Amino acid sequence: MKFALWGEKMTLFSGAIYDSSYYQWAFLLLTASISFLIWRKFRSVNEWEMTLSAIFLGVIVLILLTQFLPGASYLFAWPLLVSLLILGWVIWKNKMDTISANTWILSLKSFLPVVLFAPLLKLLFTFFPVSLAPYLMLLFVWLLALLFMPCKQLFQLGQWVPYTLIGIAVVILSISFFRANPSADRPIDSNLFYVVDQDKKQAQWVTTQPPDDWTKKYITSTNTSNIKAILPFNYDKQAWVGNAPVRNYQIPQIKLVKTGIKQGNKMIHFRFTGGTDVQNMYLSIPGGRVQKIKVDEESFTIPKSMETFYYKQAGIPKQGLDVIVEVKGDQPIEFTFGSEQHPDPEIRSKRPSHLITSGLFDESIVVIERITY
Repeated sequence: MKFALWGEKMTLFSGAIYDSSYYQWAFLLLTASISFLIWRKFRSVNEWEMTLSAIFLGVIVLILLTQFLPGASYLFAWPLLVSLLILGWVIWKNKMDTISANTWILSLKSFLPVVLFAPLLKLLFTFFPVSLAPYLMLLFVWLLALLFMPCKQLFQLGQWVPYTLIGIAVVILSISFFRANPSADRPIDSNLFYVVDQDKKQAQWVTTQPPDDWTKKYITSTNTSNIKAILPFNYDKQAWVGNAPVRNYQIPQIKLVKTGIKQGNKMIHFRFTGGTDVQNMYLSIPGGRVQKIKVDEESFTIPKSMETFYYKQAGIPKQGLDVIVEVKGDQPIEFTFGSEQHPDPEIRSKRPSHLITSGLFDESIVVIERITY
């Protein structure tokens, strides 16, 4: 849906989207118009049947909210309570046939749902991506059903009402189409980082977003890979990859302090030193053999079900960092280290003003090295 409505390229890494209000109003108007057309098609459904159906569904949702999200239960509790009180009063006064013409009762019935759900829909539109907007419309349809009596007065004005709403929605979407152009005032996300494997003497440009007009200069292939196949990180994310020139960036010094055998398991003690420009250090050890790890004075026991062990260290202290790994058995084992370092602007051109840095590892240099102990 968001691809068809031009929202994808204007969506930021956080999920926010430029001109989101255009899409909000378009979805609301289209949903209302479709609901009106369906209701006109099934004229046999009267206003009381529709209202009672909405109350019944609202009670089910209220029960679920009370169980799993009690703090939000008031959103359904108060509108349903008012609707039921009005329903009881109408039955008691035997005014079921005249309520649809009573402006005061219809206004009272509509007040709380509108006051409570209008800000809620606005909030949900703000925090959820445009791709989820059709699902939010289910809540709007329920609200229209609950307010079927006052809504009926609107679409009884004539057949032109739903088509007018559709026309307004088309105009709004047309405006969003012509405004869906990134600029310095409305920049969009761009992601690009450099990975060099010092053992294989290979380097790659990597992005975790579909290549844009700038990153396409470095990544020409449309083929995708999983970032786990490129980096020793526990991130399951799609990536686009392109060949890059090999630069001799160095990983921080990894000094083997000692190795030994303890109760049949190999103990490997190494030390990180240097690397003042390192943002993060990563370590992966496949094979399911890691039993324990100690980083300085902090120890961790590794679950037996973990096939590949991953570890991340934010920076390296000036005094260095001691790491002791206990692995099952005494056979050699390969450690894969990754060093995420600060960017080097000399290896790429300047990012255009309509693009902003964003996403996983953006602008970083990642150096890969393997050591067998």
